[in-house]
Amino acid sequence: MSGVAGAPRPRTGKSSFLADFTATSAAQVLSVGLNALSLALISRRLGQVDLGVYTLERRGMSILQPFVLLGLSVATPRFVALSLEKHSGEAESYALTGSRIVFVVSALFAAFALAFPAPIAEIFFGDSGAVGLARVLGAFTFATACFQIAYSVSRGYLHMGRANVAEIVAVGAIPLVLAAIGPTNIVNLMWWLAGGVAFVALVLAISEPGLRAGLLSPGRRATRTARAALLRYGVARTPGDFAAVALFALAPIVVVHWAGPTDAGYTSIVVTALSFVAVGAVPLGVLLLPRVAVDVSNSEKFPHDKYVMLAEATADVSFALAGLLFVASPLVAEFWIPDAPAQVITGMEVASIGIPGYVFYLVFRSYLDAIDRRPLSSAATIGGLGVLVVLLPLLLALDAFEPTVSAAVALLVALNVAGLITFRLVSRRVEGFVGMGFVAPVAAVLALSVPLGVATRDLGLLVVIAATALAGIAFLLALGVSRRRWIAELRKRVAERTT
Repeated sequence: MSGVAGAPRPRTGKSSFLADFTATSAAQVLSVGLNALSLALISRRLGQVDLGVYTLERRGMSILQPFVLLGLSVATPRFVALSLEKHSGEAESYALTGSRIVFVVSALFAAFALAFPAPIAEIFFGDSGAVGLARVLGAFTFATACFQIAYSVSRGYLHMGRANVAEIVAVGAIPLVLAAIGPTNIVNLMWWLAGGVAFVALVLAISEPGLRAGLLSPGRRATRTARAALLRYGVARTPGDFAAVALFALAPIVVVHWAGPTDAGYTSIVVTALSFVAVGAVPLGVLLLPRVAVDVSNSEKFPHDKYVMLAEATADVSFALAGLLFVASPLVAEFWIPDAPAQVITGMEVASIGIPGYVFYLVFRSYLDAIDRRPLSSAATIGGLGVLVVLLPLLLALDAFEPTVSAAVALLVALNVAGLITFRLVSRRVEGFVGMGFVAPVAAVLALSVPLGVATRDLGLLVVIAATALAGIAFLLALGVSRRRWIAELRKRVAERTT
């Protein structure tokens, strides 16, 4: 019988979810904050051209990840969590099999990048002679894929503390240290970064009981059944996973061919700002996949009300985040790039309108992945990517805006298309879903944020900080006013279900 003796079962209950969410949110905020600081250090220490190259390396890695992960970063935690809940004893087999497939596929890509760097350099950096950047991209992709699958296994076992620490080190601390004291040659810096991430992945794998036995005994418990189940579920999601990362990674890559690495770096900064603002949504997506999978296994008591309220709260918070980024765009741009060009600030303001769709997608893609074996979430990202692929070249060709602003316009439309499709898919599958129940207070915050942002843009950073704080306070007040209504509505729905 396979399985890890004494493997911990997933914790259940509201307090456990809240504790995991709080810890994961803190880890996400810290890791993204440290990573954001590393960009600011690189722009000042290495210059804006190398900042553009660095962000292209990261975006290139992101766009390659789906093809080396094969959807297994989603499939593995889902099957591990389901196996533990059902006491089937197959959790270790799923963990080992998923990890080994990712290791082999990512290693093959790294070997290809080392042997044939020119075509990769032409695609991702717009220069077939940038072979050093292409080779290190292969190594960086391998390292991050190994880290991602080890992190996913820990999620499946609900070892969130271990996973959170690893994320802070790999995503935040190592890039920051290298940006501060690492090599000033960008290629050498990236080699050190790839090595650091690979080391964290190895430590995380060794510390995870579900993987340690397989590392020490290479022939242990990797079964054909587990491989078939994981690949059947995961590969079907690869197009959607590619579309999800391409929504962000593709814009800088297109811009580097059109306008060069500096403008591509500016576009990456706008993309990074979106990721930074939406960081609060990521922990929900991380935790929902195994949690909803467990709820699905107990279908007679599936807590529909919980997910209805979560959907409505996600909509509210996403609109508020959009307003806050609009106000804070000059402050955020100045943080990363001293004397930031106007196109960077305008790009952030424009792209902030895409936050509502992006946040809703981020939270509920995991819900869709957990409730159905079909890749429902792929429809949203493929639809959004289709819009981006058509709109971005058209805007660049028309030359109506700066390249960064053109990318921001295309991105905001694509992200909201993805969000609307996700909203539609969720509303059709959650019993009692009634839509945006508490948007009115946040709409008021948006109505305040836009004029504040326009009025304070050229009045100095202190005024921008004050305006951002004012918009944030307004949102908290609106949230406090609606809180009683929100709880009362939840209690009413619970009472209706119990009677």
